[in-house]
Amino acid sequence: MKKAVLLLTTVISALGIAMFTASCKSDDYWKDKAVGNAREYLLKNTRNLTVLQREYIRYNKPVIMAEDILGDYPDAMSNNLSTSLSQVCITWIIPGEKDAYIVFGTSGSHLVGWSPIRLIVKSFTPIDRSLLAAIGNARSYALNNLLYLDVEPRNIIRFNTPKLVKTNFIVDLNQDGTKTPEQVKAEEKALIQTSMVWQFNVAGSKVIVCGVGSEKLGDWRPIFGRQVTDAELKAHTVVPAPKPVVKPAVDKKITVPEPKMVAPITEKNVTVPAPKAAAPVAKVTAPVATTKK
Repeated sequence: MKKAVLLLTTVISALGIAMFTASCKSDDYWKDKAVGNAREYLLKNTRNLTVLQREYIRYNKPVIMAEDILGDYPDAMSNNLSTSLSQVCITWIIPGEKDAYIVFGTSGSHLVGWSPIRLIVKSFTPIDRSLLAAIGNARSYALNNLLYLDVEPRNIIRFNTPKLVKTNFIVDLNQDGTKTPEQVKAEEKALIQTSMVWQFNVAGSKVIVCGVGSEKLGDWRPIFGRQVTDAELKAHTVVPAPKPVVKPAVDKKITVPEPKMVAPITEKNVTVPAPKAAAPVAKVTAPVATTKK
């Protein structure tokens, strides 16, 4: 009996020491351990990276993205213990690569016990905030002003993304009467008319919110909204001018004249005149002088 009590006491003490030791580990410890596991998982499951890219992953810090699944994700400055379950993405963005390499896993908010689940290769496209703001303004205008719509069309406007169409409806840019004619003309030249179109389940039935703004929908504002038919929308749709077709440059054929046949040169019998005989040279004998004795 004493041995059983002693054994139980020893086990409880060991568990207490283990729990105390684990609780004393800092957040940086669990963070470094999670990053190490993610780095090992990424290098093991990628074969298309070059040696330099693998070295970049091995020796550079990643970006950690987290979002709560259950509970609330605590602030970075908070020291309160949290039992929330979070999805944590440890991400490397390699220079020169358009894709980000994301190692996905789940753990507590302090990365305790984080382990990799899958590898995600994803391209992050920048958010077009001007487009989102324009759609939000058009949606609010339709829901607040088109009160005759039924529940189903209103839900379609609330939850569906509209189609953007360049239109040429006749609009009044000076509805409040505070602008001069010169200002109105300047806006007509500078602003582009764009309509947000929602298609209903009923064939031929659409709701549009027409507004004006810049080319990329900056400062887009609604002018009017109403229900239209397909034919009416088509009649006021601006069809972009076709792009000029540029024919590829074709090398002109250079005509090379055919060579003319030249008669072969034949050897002719050339008569070489015989050399003329040289005139005989006359011998001149000098007189011999004689002396008298």
